[in-house]
Amino acid sequence: MPLPWFLAVAVTAAAPPSHPLTFEEAMALAEAHPRLGAQAVGLERRAIRDQTISRLAQNPTIGVSPGWRHFDDGAGFEGIVSVSQGFSVGGVGEKGRSAAEARTRQVGARAEVLGYEIRTRVARRWLELRAVQSTLEALHDEQEVADTLVETIRRGVEAGRFLAVDLVDAEIYRAETELLRLSTEGERVDLAYRLAESLAVEPTIAVEAAGPGPAPRLPDSLSPSPWLELAGALPGVRLAVLARATRAADLAVIDANASTNLQTSLSLQREATGDVIGLVGLSVSVPLFNRGERSLSEAEYQASLSAFDADEALREAKRQVVVTLHEVEHTREISAHVEASLLPAAERYADLIERQLVGARVGVVDALRSRRRVSEERRRQIVAERDRCLAEVRAALLLSALQRSAESP
Repeated sequence: MPLPWFLAVAVTAAAPPSHPLTFEEAMALAEAHPRLGAQAVGLERRAIRDQTISRLAQNPTIGVSPGWRHFDDGAGFEGIVSVSQGFSVGGVGEKGRSAAEARTRQVGARAEVLGYEIRTRVARRWLELRAVQSTLEALHDEQEVADTLVETIRRGVEAGRFLAVDLVDAEIYRAETELLRLSTEGERVDLAYRLAESLAVEPTIAVEAAGPGPAPRLPDSLSPSPWLELAGALPGVRLAVLARATRAADLAVIDANASTNLQTSLSLQREATGDVIGLVGLSVSVPLFNRGERSLSEAEYQASLSAFDADEALREAKRQVVVTLHEVEHTREISAHVEASLLPAAERYADLIERQLVGARVGVVDALRSRRRVSEERRRQIVAERDRCLAEVRAALLLSALQRSAESP
């Protein structure tokens, strides 16, 4: 999917206008996040470099010793040329290559975790921004209602049906509504830039949540039982398991470094008389005193911790599956209750009160209280809708990750 045009535009105005961004566009940008691209390039280069690691841990040594000998019958050139090569009995080179490959796999799993976190963060911030925008629209409507209410009470004061204090009370209500709108506008701007930050776009670009909210397809049954068996394939668990494997590989390298080393050599010596002597050498370094205990103790400690972390990551993944799926049902119930019961009841009550207000059969205090209740329930409904959408998106991302892991070899 092509990137929106505004991502390539340098905005220089002090207060740039917002650029509309649908949920699908935001998630597409999350998939194409620059950090993920950098991770992919770095991972590819690292994997290629791993394949060039030699299985021999030590480099050959070439030595040249030129000399001059003077003796009774004359003088002449002498020299020694030697080549030596060390070998690790414990297989340091092979184990070092395995450790490098294990760390590369761990880095790849970390990239998967990062992608999952970016998608979740972008979805959350888009929904938060959309909710604040909806709140602003509701406050705009409430501002019009407050203006109408003030004018109604003003005419009532002029007609002698209400007191001047009632008009002041209504004006306070209108001022409170305007203050709440101003505060919410500041929150909208902050969330717009936070969403832009999550998408790694220019800091001068503010975005606007446009279009309908997400409607992810979820299974009819949200029972966690069939998904718990796949929890071990979540990116976070895979990262912890691969971290444990990397620690074990590092421990094997440290242990091999403390093993016996062989040093072989071949030397050719030319004497001043013209004679040539060839020598073959073999030396053994036996780990009698330095067995790498200090490095091994730290590596064993870290390996033990990583094993616990892997088990804990699996338990946390299962908790995540249970809580995420339960949150969908929970937020759906709350949203439905607010939309079907609380908000309509508050609106009916306010309508009845305002009708009686015209005839001065109820007080201004009752009318203002009913309007504040409607405003509160509308904001509650917006927040409940936001939470429901976010819970469904989180569940969709989680189940998608589980399905991809189950289908991968």
